[in-house]
Amino acid sequence: MSYVYAEGPRLGWLSLDHDRRWRVFDLAVEECRRQETGPDMVELLLRGYDLAWTYASDETPWPRLDEIITIAYMLEPKVDDQLRSTPVTFRDGGTGAPASNLQHVMEGLVYSVQGADPDLWTKHFLSAHPFVDGNGRTAWVMRTWLTASWDWPDPLPRYEFTTH
Repeated sequence: MSYVYAEGPRLGWLSLDHDRRWRVFDLAVEECRRQETGPDMVELLLRGYDLAWTYASDETPWPRLDEIITIAYMLEPKVDDQLRSTPVTFRDGGTGAPASNLQHVMEGLVYSVQGADPDLWTKHFLSAHPFVDGNGRTAWVMRTWLTASWDWPDPLPRYEFTTH
């Protein structure tokens, strides 16, 4: 179940059989559509998916904060390889975690990831809204990581939120 890049064997969506490969591709397209991003973001989402899968296959299967930030940057170049530094307000009027507290919030999420319920963890991630853009796409990749469903991922559920 691995394919070869110039640097050696790797895991990734192209390594899957036909049906599973199309499942991942279709979900990536749907996630980008749901997040109202352009079709050019599908390729970035699939690259971030592959990178996360590679990270997950390393010695420590749980995500580190630097890995989450790198994945988010791959999915959305506006992230600029860092947590957001400005306030965010959602369409419903709710707000994400205060920018001044994001480092602490994200460190807490990373600390709590091992053994956490994937949906609860993902909901907290989305509620914190740690990046200027790409949070939903990053959440889909992270939830896939936490459920270890690389070869047959699920769509990102629609979560209900309360405001901060």
